[in-house]
Formats: sequence, C-alpha cells, structure tokens
Amino acid sequence: MSQLLAFDYGLKSIGVAVGQAVTGSATPLAALAARDGQPDWQQVH
Repeated sequence: MSQLLAFDYGLKSIGVAVGQAVTGSATPLAALAARDGQPDWQQVH
C-alpha cells in the first residue's frame, strides 16, 4: 500500500497530512505555524 506525505502551504499555517493512494483518503497530522509562508521548523520533530 502506498502512503503519501502531503503539505498544504498557506501564509499563516502549513497543514501536514498522510494519504493512502489505494483508497484516495487522507488523514490530517498537524498544522504548523508559518510566517509569510515559511514554516517554523522548530515545530517539526
């Protein structure tokens, strides 16, 4: 089964999700704070 890691970039936050290619579904993991579209990398661990 193929899994995908997806990012939804915005100016204030960046959404992170994992998706399943077979079922076409996605599950949100986190919303990271962003400043002008740049992620706060300290939140990623």
